[in-house]
Amino acid sequence: MSKTQNKTNYVVVLTILICFASAFLKAGELSWQLRNYTKSDGLAQNAITAITEDRSGMMWIGTQNGIHRFDGYEFEIFHQNVTKSALGLQSDYIRNLLVSHNGDLWVGTASGLHLYSFEKISLYLLSPTFTLAQYRILSCHQAVRFG
Repeated sequence: MSKTQNKTNYVVVLTILICFASAFLKAGELSWQLRNYTKSDGLAQNAITAITEDRSGMMWIGTQNGIHRFDGYEFEIFHQNVTKSALGLQSDYIRNLLVSHNGDLWVGTASGLHLYSFEKISLYLLSPTFTLAQYRILSCHQAVRFG
């Protein structure tokens, strides 16, 4: 097959897929409703820095003023631990959130990396003596496993 014929076949297949997809969406009559949440709804701050969903369907929302757990009805806010113990957030500035393959919630803050324990329902700073706690965590990523 020539390159021109390959491109033509690709365009035809893509067009057919788009037609099926649009027909499927129209047949299902999906309707979406968006809702805007603000401080008046329970957020500590309107500016969102990170957002993720855990296995149980809870939404975790990071702001510059702590983490918010949202069950679809109300917000529960986790703030900085002022005693600076290993429990709780070391900083209210949440930079990113990640739910790992095994369901753990990793929280990157301006003062280190935290792990949320669903069993104990508390946040732990990973190794307060470890040097990672001294750095701002700008991004969390998880390796993709193949096979």
